[in-house]
Amino acid sequence: MKNILILLGVFVSVSAFTQEIGNLPEATTLQTTDVLVVEQSDSTRKITKANLETTLGISDLESSMSTAETDVENIQDSLITVYADVATAETDILNIQDSLITVYADVATAEGDIENIQDSLLEATGDILNIQDSLITVYSDVATAEGDIENIQDSLITVYSDVSTTETDVENIQDSLITIYSDVATAETDIENLQDSMITTFAATGINTTQLADSLGWFNVLSYGADGVGDDVTYIQAAIDAAAPGTPYFPPGMSFTVGSSLTINTNQYVDFNGVTMNSGITNGSPVIKILSSECGISNIYITGNSQQSDGIMIGDSAVLDYAHRVRIINVEIYDCDTAFNHTYGWENTFENILIKYNNVGLYSWGGDNLYQDFNFSGNDEQDFIFVNGASNHLDSWVLQNADASDTTQSASRIDGVSAMRMTTMYFEMAGGLYRDNSWLIIGGNDIVNDIKIDGIEYGNYNDDGVPCIVVDSVNGGYFSGYFGGARNEPLEITTRSRNIKLDVIPKPGAYITEKGDNLGEAYNYFPNGSFEHWFGGWHSVTPSNITVSLDTVHTKSGKNAIKVTGTNTTAAGFVLLRIDDGLEALWGKTVTLGAWVYIPDSSFFPNNATRLIKPTIKVNSYNGGTTNGSVQYQYTISGGWNYLRSTVTVHDDATRLYVYLYLNYSSADITTDMWVTVDDMQLYHETVPLNRVINTSLVNAPTTTSKIEFGLLRQKRSAVPTDADMYYKQGDIIYNVAPTEGGDIGWVCTVAGVGGAATWEAGNQFDDITVTGTITTPGSIYVTDAGGSDSLRIYDDGDTTRFESDNPIKIGEGSLVVGTDGNVGIGESSPLDILHV
Repeated sequence: MKNILILLGVFVSVSAFTQEIGNLPEATTLQTTDVLVVEQSDSTRKITKANLETTLGISDLESSMSTAETDVENIQDSLITVYADVATAETDILNIQDSLITVYADVATAEGDIENIQDSLLEATGDILNIQDSLITVYSDVATAEGDIENIQDSLITVYSDVSTTETDVENIQDSLITIYSDVATAETDIENLQDSMITTFAATGINTTQLADSLGWFNVLSYGADGVGDDVTYIQAAIDAAAPGTPYFPPGMSFTVGSSLTINTNQYVDFNGVTMNSGITNGSPVIKILSSECGISNIYITGNSQQSDGIMIGDSAVLDYAHRVRIINVEIYDCDTAFNHTYGWENTFENILIKYNNVGLYSWGGDNLYQDFNFSGNDEQDFIFVNGASNHLDSWVLQNADASDTTQSASRIDGVSAMRMTTMYFEMAGGLYRDNSWLIIGGNDIVNDIKIDGIEYGNYNDDGVPCIVVDSVNGGYFSGYFGGARNEPLEITTRSRNIKLDVIPKPGAYITEKGDNLGEAYNYFPNGSFEHWFGGWHSVTPSNITVSLDTVHTKSGKNAIKVTGTNTTAAGFVLLRIDDGLEALWGKTVTLGAWVYIPDSSFFPNNATRLIKPTIKVNSYNGGTTNGSVQYQYTISGGWNYLRSTVTVHDDATRLYVYLYLNYSSADITTDMWVTVDDMQLYHETVPLNRVINTSLVNAPTTTSKIEFGLLRQKRSAVPTDADMYYKQGDIIYNVAPTEGGDIGWVCTVAGVGGAATWEAGNQFDDITVTGTITTPGSIYVTDAGGSDSLRIYDDGDTTRFESDNPIKIGEGSLVVGTDGNVGIGESSPLDILHV
């Protein structure tokens, strides 16, 4: 049987050989594991015959090697087969296969069988033809052995066979290897010392170290000139290009600097093997630029030179389809301007990413992408996420398992996205007064369609009063999770959003605000005219865990905007609901009242424990007396919708349950007119809505002395609406937020229409009036306001006594009505109204 013994430092000392041939600097003579001396005297980097003789201690290398004139079969007499614990060798080599030593680099013992030798072959990709100049094959058909392992070094012969062809590829080498039998009792030399007895013979002209490594599929960046000292971008790029479509080899633990971008522009996956890539870039270019598809990078640590460069750029705006199906795995990016600049591309995947101390964490213009296991840690300048799909069809964008708990400043924005999903997210600002903006703004510039943020949990320790999430210009949104932050509201929904669903559990003290000038069905926030309902149905806005149910829709047309004209009683309010029967089902249970309340911008409704607006449950019982529910009172006082709650445990003998809305819980009187609006109020047990809901008209509580007027307060504006995308119905009220002396306090829609097409009736604001004229025959009376304009004129034109007014005037109670045509009619218990004539 013919067997082959390959005696190469490549196979015996895999790691040592490959590491050393890559680390050899120019003009240096080094010794590598006592096997090779490689002279780097010129650019060819040759391993010379003279150096080999010096290393091996042989004066004449040629005397110890075959002249290659003898057939390899004829050198069988010079081979030694080593056996264990035997004085003679009578066993055929086939019988010792089970006790083979697998030879690994620098290992004294080996426990594997011959199949494991494959693992030590450097994962050679070529066949033996490609590396024939560096392989020494020794054939053997020896049946006997005359020496022990001590004598190996004297009798091992490395034969350089200038054979131009071979029929055996790398995979088949294992079948013909001669193995050294271990556990020899008399052996004094271990496997490590075998290196000293191996003779490696190369071609007379030597071999280039880079060629040798490349022939084995081992594109070591060090062999291409990278040294971790200066700017290595040229050498690393050369290794990346040479290795394509495979990966070059990066020695682990090393650190390199690049003065310009590394580029991957082929279908190639590059494993950086855990090295650090320092940016020497000062013009904002990325450290790595990916301009191809079906490619990717992994296992790299990038630093950005004090935010003077980006980390990784994927795609380019010049070519829309530069990058798709790209994979980025196990990457850390520090101190860059933008860590990930995902300019274009789709179907890309990012896994296990740490982004820290960057100006912008993730800037994404691409669609159909998956971002998972992202840690945005300590991004301290602008955004941890900026997603812009306004003109780039950014659809199906998914972020999973994101943690931004150590972020200090964020004004992150998501614009122009469709079918976006963000799941299992945890956010908590790093504490202190760092921010001026919300940490996530959705929409704002371009409409976001169909966004889902599921499984959010965050706390917030900022005192700046800014909401944590702003939902602006969103059409179709679902938000769920556990919200916190008693100092800041967790979620604010602006007037430009519609079809929003909430499924959130606020932490104690947290509250949610729909803070916009549009209070009604415009933009479909309160759909189906639900602003005219005490219960609006919530077909589009569904806070599932601050429960409002579709089963409890009851219309209370036109009676939800409450104008308060003054109160002088502590705890003045309204009884919105009174239940006198059927309370047995609630005995011993916790009942919660939730309501959306529009809080005016007024000093009479500050955000504190003593002066507030609150929905409250009150329970009467036979023996337990009266119990008021505990109230969550935090709200936005600058004018906005707030979701408020009150909770009470019903007595076991409860006889009556009231639902109150308190307008002022203080000893100070309200001395000015203002609007308070309640919408979509719900009474429920735990998360189950109660069947008994508000089904009667508003009733003034005995303690209430306020004068109440009802209308449809739709918006707060400074002028009559002129927009073309909002529909107004008859009776809609626009409240003037910036009235001037003698100007309009608001407008009422008298003819329905869209925006400016509707007809509006102005309501004027009066100051004190004085009579400036005298009555003569046929004299006149002129009533003017403080501005000097005539508001009321009574005069005789010679034929008729005329009453003219620029403003409506109501005079007491009576039966005389002057119509707009000037005619007098008799009504029943009607006020005397002098209208426009």
